Amino acid sequence: MPARILLMVVCFGLLAFEVPAAAFKGGIVHGEQHAFLIEAPPGWVLDNQSGVSQGLNAVFYPKGSSWSEASAVMYASMAGKKKEGLNTVQEVIDHDLAKFKRGNPKITMTKGRPIKTADGKTAQVCLFRGDQWGNQEAVAYINEKNVVAILVLSSRSQSDFQKSLPAFEKLVASYRFYTDKVQIQQKPKEDKD
Repeated sequence: MPARILLMVVCFGLLAFEVPAAAFKGGIVHGEQHAFLIEAPPGWVLDNQSGVSQGLNAVFYPKGSSWSEASAVMYASMAGKKKEGLNTVQEVIDHDLAKFKRGNPKITMTKGRPIKTADGKTAQVCLFRGDQWGNQEAVAYINEKNVVAILVLSSRSQSDFQKSLPAFEKLVASYRFYTDKVQIQQKPKEDKD
């Protein structure tokens, strides 16, 4: 089931993590077997509508820009371990690199500096370069029991990528896993009699 974002109005979640409600400008990304909290970095917008057609329900871009026009954007995703047959973060990284290389054989990957998350985990960061459009990406992989949470910075230029790295680091550092016991209620189907 695709991840969905629910803007933060859940007082229990705020209290459980001792985050002052007035200071929190983030949301919960949730789907099958995962729910995690992330916060928009200063100067960035959390948008839960613009990326939906691409299967991305939590996208970020600089204030005053848009998801489609920004030269640097960020988004949240995840890889289900059972669903995708991947058991470790390294297997997810290898899978992503192989997928990227199928469309862009010249793409390269280097390891970035790990980032500590708000809940004490270590996000492994990989840097991808060399696609046919000159895009650059920083991808943080965070291991959980049933999923690997993925946070991505994607930029169209080296200078915008470098300028956006501190915001990416703040996004990753704001990550807190919430629960793997997620129940998503489906809307009842309407009879069309």
